[in-house]
Amino acid sequence: MGCSSGSLSGSRESTGSLELSNPPADSAGDRLWRLQSCHGGISRPPFLSISVSTSHAPRVSPPKNRNHFLSSMASSSNFNFSALSLVFLLAVHACAQTCLPPPTIELTFGRCSFIYNDAEINSYGILVGVGNSSNPENICVMPSTVVNSTMLQSSEICDSDQLDNMTRAQCLSRRGGVVTRDALPSAPTDSLPGLNPGWVSLMSIDTTVPWQYAVQAAVQLRDQTVTMIEGLITQGQQHTASHLGLAESSPLLQSLKDAGLIGARSWGLNAGSQSYSAPRVGSLVLGGYDEESIEGNFFSYDIPVPNPPLNNRPCPLKVKIVNMTLTVQNVSNSMVGPANSLTACVEPYVSQW
Repeated sequence: MGCSSGSLSGSRESTGSLELSNPPADSAGDRLWRLQSCHGGISRPPFLSISVSTSHAPRVSPPKNRNHFLSSMASSSNFNFSALSLVFLLAVHACAQTCLPPPTIELTFGRCSFIYNDAEINSYGILVGVGNSSNPENICVMPSTVVNSTMLQSSEICDSDQLDNMTRAQCLSRRGGVVTRDALPSAPTDSLPGLNPGWVSLMSIDTTVPWQYAVQAAVQLRDQTVTMIEGLITQGQQHTASHLGLAESSPLLQSLKDAGLIGARSWGLNAGSQSYSAPRVGSLVLGGYDEESIEGNFFSYDIPVPNPPLNNRPCPLKVKIVNMTLTVQNVSNSMVGPANSLTACVEPYVSQW
């Protein structure tokens, strides 16, 4: 059943409308009326159904299904439809605002390959586009909880003085591709140090300047686009691919939420598997999680505030490993036990023990 501009008792509500069908009366003499809320041409799932008779007050019950309201109304000619029109219109207005699930963006996480200037890039991560929407540059990014800002590998990282015994082709694949700085709108780097203290300490191993440049470029995430300030990685060896910043104050998550593209500053990661014999593609869901990736119950852990670094590196997602056993050809060896437990950083970008 599609959306219509009519409404119950001729009443109108600016953000929604009701559609009624008139099926045959049931065995009790009542008629079943189907009402569907519509907003902007999009059918909205219901949140309640109402049963009405001439001798009883309205009764609220769970919806029959997610596709429509079902209401039972007496077919008596003296039934006052107007008395209930406001109830239904208020229900439609509320449903139009709340009954759809919050929006999410799901990105494929796994092997990432494309052609860059006639060179084949073979990397791992999430393929995104950067820059001009009609001709974006492809680049592979890795989710990172160590940084808030998104960091993009720039073409300077594969110049001869940064190759570190690699060929340029090897460098391009290791970096997951690069962007061309001159093709992107420049931006100040002032906001980056405060947002990313971990990056400052990490880059201090190689250089005293953590960012030479920044840009304010559009990042295309499948069919959605968001523009923000990104730091450019032009030097150093303490990193591999570009970072998709997902830490507690992520500008990416905040920008997507402000634009209404996700419902919350949250994310869910299924890391997949790079197993040679049984590879499995993963996913990153921004604003939610993939229900099919969940098995068993949820466990909730608070992120401590303040949250001290682990091995001099920011790590918001710490876990303590109290038991780890390695089994090879049916022979098991205990790697970690209660006497030698380890604190580990759950970081998609790189393992940190």
